[in-house]
Amino acid sequence: MGQLYGIAELSPLAILAPAIANYPLAPHNDQAAGWNTCVNNSPFDPIANQQLGTTFANQNPTVPGNPPESMGPGSIVQAGGQPTSCEPARKNNTYYSVDLRMDWDLGNDMTVTSLSSYQSFNRHQAIDGAGMMIQDYQSIQHGTIWTGFQELRLAGKFGGKGDWIVGANYEHDNTFDQFLQTYNASTASPTLFAFNQALGVDFGFPLGPTKPTDTQTTDTYAVYGHAEYPITDTITLLGGVRYTQENKIGGTCGDDGGDGTWAFVAYELQILADGSTSPKLSPPGSCASTGPGPTFNSPPNGGLFFAHLDQSNVSWQAGVNWKPNTDNLLYLNISQGWKGGSFPTVALATFQQTHPVNQEGLLSYEVGFKSALLEHQIQLNGAFFYYDYNDKQILGAVSDPVFGALPSLVNVPKSHVIGFELSGAYSPDWFKGFTLTPAVSYQNSRIDKSSKDTCAPPPSQQAANGLPGAITCIPGDYYNFDAYDEYADFTGEHFPSAPLWQGSVDGQYEWELRNEIKAFVGFTVDFVSSTNTFFVNRSPTPAFINAGVSGVLPVFGGFVTCAGTPSPTPVGPCPTNHPSDPLNVPGYALLDLRAGVSHGPWMFQLWGRNVTNQWYWTAADHVNDVLLHYTGQPVTYGVSFSYRFH
Repeated sequence: MGQLYGIAELSPLAILAPAIANYPLAPHNDQAAGWNTCVNNSPFDPIANQQLGTTFANQNPTVPGNPPESMGPGSIVQAGGQPTSCEPARKNNTYYSVDLRMDWDLGNDMTVTSLSSYQSFNRHQAIDGAGMMIQDYQSIQHGTIWTGFQELRLAGKFGGKGDWIVGANYEHDNTFDQFLQTYNASTASPTLFAFNQALGVDFGFPLGPTKPTDTQTTDTYAVYGHAEYPITDTITLLGGVRYTQENKIGGTCGDDGGDGTWAFVAYELQILADGSTSPKLSPPGSCASTGPGPTFNSPPNGGLFFAHLDQSNVSWQAGVNWKPNTDNLLYLNISQGWKGGSFPTVALATFQQTHPVNQEGLLSYEVGFKSALLEHQIQLNGAFFYYDYNDKQILGAVSDPVFGALPSLVNVPKSHVIGFELSGAYSPDWFKGFTLTPAVSYQNSRIDKSSKDTCAPPPSQQAANGLPGAITCIPGDYYNFDAYDEYADFTGEHFPSAPLWQGSVDGQYEWELRNEIKAFVGFTVDFVSSTNTFFVNRSPTPAFINAGVSGVLPVFGGFVTCAGTPSPTPVGPCPTNHPSDPLNVPGYALLDLRAGVSHGPWMFQLWGRNVTNQWYWTAADHVNDVLLHYTGQPVTYGVSFSYRFH
């Protein structure tokens, strides 16, 4: 559960519920958070006593008789009314795996190995994700993963010196995700397109639950080889190569939740936003996202948008190890690796948002050392590295005309990381039984210029409009949407969720009590520097510029003020439209303590984690109309009793 720390409206055109705007923020206590105890699981989101407030009738002509739904100003759901068809905010996940390894010794230092595995994961999780006892965002999440893997490899030695291995493997994956998302108290419900000056009213339609759906089938084939060979007594060369072919079929869509409201909104989008002259209405509960022109219809019979993502790559590694003596090792590695692409699972309104991310390439340079000093009282390890990324997959956003900025993986064409890591262990002879183990790492990430043109601002931010926040494209710079649906240049920024510094210090003293029974006391200090969990827009424009003649839907014209009333010009700043908050996660340090006794494989331990009860959070997020912190564990004490099998 997240802790509420601020408000940021999803839809500036809508009126924010007073109960949400005035909801008390969570105190600085990692055990304090608000949430609904029950998560809606009905396509109609029935709310207790909803007839006492504002309700909207379903306008979908294919579902006559559907009950009206509570939403909008004056509704019971915006005042904190609870769903009557719901389930507790809990998760029920299962995971199974079967693994089989067979080795066949062929003699002459050669071995054939077969690796077989099957894995199955099933998820059912009910989430209340608004940090308040108001239905701003709820989700019932279903998911499955089935994976089958088979590998055959042959390993051997070069005449008793060095090692080599060749092999091939095949993997088949099936994944499925489907979320029933409910936000009837948020500014997304009802869905308001823009202020219509001619009519003098906001133009929109009721919106009940939606159901983003994603299914993917992946077949991966690979062959590889690797070898290590000592050319002298102190120098060893190593290298490897791997060819991978990944064939993926993905089907995804923003499905209607089952009440037909999202299907009808999408039908109207085909006309109002896309200008379709032959719109089609999707069946309730099926795919409703608008399709490609000229009709902009959803897939026939409510099917998903299917596409292929077939990609291949060659990974490789080359390195050298130099061991001048038994206490020291120097090494140099250069390698090229890849990470496969995928399709998104988001509440998308248009098929353009179904495009997958491409495979990510990483060219890595690393030089390091391992040394034993002072007659092995000190072990010191270190490495310096440079990572050169192509099409790095980063959690950014896709902009949606209905749901605003939707978190989704995006490809950043060029980026890099430079850094180092040091770790060690000190066991002094003058203090027998004591060991000090420090570690520190530094990783400076940066989004670089590239030869690709990523600049495609939305209509409201195109330079020709001359409006606040207009984008003048710079060739080679990287552009995307921030957490509040504003387009911006992120060239030179750090990666999200990538702190510069991380470190730890562990210390333990162990001594013998009697009869091989040992006692120990210890501590661990962990440190993480600050970061941001989304792209940082350094110069946001906090004005309602997404409505009007140059807005998302130019057909309507006009602007609105911070209060939602008509205005002939864009107005700002509006603090709940674009808060000056880059979803920051401050740095923090945690102290853990432990003490116990051991005898052979047995161990009994008393422990305390975060014993100073530090209030900290590990991530921040913008969810619909709210800003949330996801806090770490408070002070926790416990006992452990364990047995180590040999």
